[in-house]
Amino acid sequence: MNILYEDEAIIVCEKEAGVATQTKQFGQKDMESLLKNYLVMKGERPYIGIVHRLDQPVSGVMVFAKTSKAASRLSEQVRDKKMHKK
Repeated sequence: MNILYEDEAIIVCEKEAGVATQTKQFGQKDMESLLKNYLVMKGERPYIGIVHRLDQPVSGVMVFAKTSKAASRLSEQVRDKKMHKK
């Protein structure tokens, strides 16, 4: 997993093609689980807020929240079209 940026509120990373953003299927690799495991290994609280999604076959950069407050603010930016996907 390639993390491009991280601070106390967000993680920005690359999602590989073929990896789901989030899944309920046991044993299937997804970004939410990978990032939660990463945070646990660092000794941090394993909260990951999904702000936006990319389809499973697509690769690209994704932004995830590390706190509920960050998730709320980032979701508001997406909703208000202040965050743009290319």
